[in-house]
Formats: sequence, structure tokens, C-alpha cells
Amino acid sequence: MKPIIFEFIGGSWDGMNLHSDSLDPVEVVFAKTCYVETHGGTLGRTAVMPSEYATQQGNSRGNKYAVTHRVEIGGELLIRLELCHDDCTGDCSSHQKRVLLGFQNGYLHGLRLDSRSHEVNEALLATSCFLLTEHGKVGTTFHCCTDLPCHGGRGEKARLRPGDDYTVVQRDETDNEITVRLMCQTSPDERRPKV
Repeated sequence: MKPIIFEFIGGSWDGMNLHSDSLDPVEVVFAKTCYVETHGGTLGRTAVMPSEYATQQGNSRGNKYAVTHRVEIGGELLIRLELCHDDCTGDCSSHQKRVLLGFQNGYLHGLRLDSRSHEVNEALLATSCFLLTEHGKVGTTFHCCTDLPCHGGRGEKARLRPGDDYTVVQRDETDNEITVRLMCQTSPDERRPKV
């Protein structure tokens, strides 16, 4: 897949870029999430991007952006998103439910990700994992093949080996919250790598 660059105009993401081939694993996951949410960067499609301020305040309100340009330049795909003003009010905020992800078995056993965490990376990872599992659809598999910075309960950087597959086994939803449980499909007798 060719490298993708997302360029944001307006709102809290004004002037920022996301690169799908970045060395920062959080940026890579977030770029992939943005690509999925905008249906491959389709013109007119929207994505709600949480602002760092909103995330640190413990809510998931963010700015809504629409894809306005999509062009290939020298082997790279450039997708420009501009702040959406048409169906939004005020700062174009959009309410989203809190998402809690819980991992069982495998290397991430016991890890919880919260989309309203005060740790920005954790909040972005929770949102990204949720979107990559088709909004926590039961039976969807999430293939972990990169380093995952964990700022949740363990406060460390977990190293995932290729082949760590987590499948959504349960999804519960209330008016304000979605809880998703993911279970590792890796054989329990496989040796875990040391960090």
C-alpha cells in the first residue's frame, strides 16, 4: 500500500499531518483509522478527530472534518480534510460514547484502553482499535503487528509479536458507554516474548 498523508485544515488539528508510514506507531494506527473512517479518503466523507484538549478534559468531543481533496503525488496519496461547518454547531463538536476495551489472554492480558483517558495516546488507541474492529463488532479480528504504547493500567510499552490476533468476543452498549472485550487467539502454550 502506498504511503498516505492526511493534512488537516481548521479546528484543533489545523496544520497537523498524519503519515501512514511514520515511525510513531500511534500515528500509524491513527492514520489507518482515519483512512477507514473516511472510506479510503472518499471526497465528502467525514471523520471526527478528538482534540488533545477534549481528551484531556475526560470527554470524547472533537472536531468533525470532511475530505475535500484526494490526490496522488509521486507515489504518495495526499488526503486533505477541512473542518466541517455545514451540519455542526459552534466548534463543530460531536458527542461520542465512551469506549472501553478489555484484552484477555496473550501478551496484552489485563490491558484496558479508555477513549476518555487523560493520556492522549491511550484515548487515540482506544478510538483506533474500536474503529478497526468495525465499532466492536463481535467476531471481528484485530491483528496486532506493531509496538503498542500502553499508558493504561500497566504504564509500559508492550511489544507485540506478529501473529497476536485479538477477536471481539463481547460488546455491551449503554446510553453513554460501549464496552468491548477482545480475546487473544494465540495458542496459550506459546511463549511470550520478554520486554
